[in-house]
Amino acid sequence: MILDRCPWRTCALLGIRTAGTLNTHFVRGALLGNTVVTEVLKNRLNRGLPPELYFWRDKTGHEVDLLVDDPEEPCVIEVKGSRPVHGSMLDGFTYHRALNKRGARYLLLHEGSASWDREGIEVRNWTSLFRN
Repeated sequence: MILDRCPWRTCALLGIRTAGTLNTHFVRGALLGNTVVTEVLKNRLNRGLPPELYFWRDKTGHEVDLLVDDPEEPCVIEVKGSRPVHGSMLDGFTYHRALNKRGARYLLLHEGSASWDREGIEVRNWTSLFRN
């Protein structure tokens, strides 16, 4: 994922001019992930915190989109550009949690309206991350 602080510029460069085009474009999920990472980064910097943001993937391909290395509340975030949430979307968390000895908040952000918790994993609409 290339981090662009202005996803609208990226859309313009890709020829995406309408929401309808964006909804069917192959890069939609990457743009959502980029937006979430950018907003988390801005939020941390505006609060005077160091970025401490990482992408994690092991040599076998297990990955999570964003690790927020916060000493008080480490957070592992997966971003999905889809509305229905499927159980397989939690696989990266399951694998990471087995390796993680510190404990963390696990958060799956998606475009749909579903909101639930299961086995310590929070599933939320991506905009909920930025509400007080």
